[in-house]
Amino acid sequence: MHRVLEVMRSKVYPSQWKAIESITKKLSINHETWRVWVRRAETDAGQRPGLTSDERAQMKALERETKSCAERTKRRCQPVSATISVNLSDGVR
Repeated sequence: MHRVLEVMRSKVYPSQWKAIESITKKLSINHETWRVWVRRAETDAGQRPGLTSDERAQMKALERETKSCAERTKRRCQPVSATISVNLSDGVR
């Protein structure tokens, strides 16, 4: 990927989009998929603003952890009537 980015920047192509069109056609890859990969690589290299791949992974992990914690808290906070099933019509005397 890095080599391809270097070629794209070397002015072999008149624009980044023309480079993406040419490269994706040769590799039989969807041009939008490649464009997203290029943008992500540029962000990871600090050449474009935004979250890096590592930062995205950390955020996803934190979101999963938060969701799991919220589910555990919700289970612990259920009303007693929802957690204990007692049939009072069984002749409690």
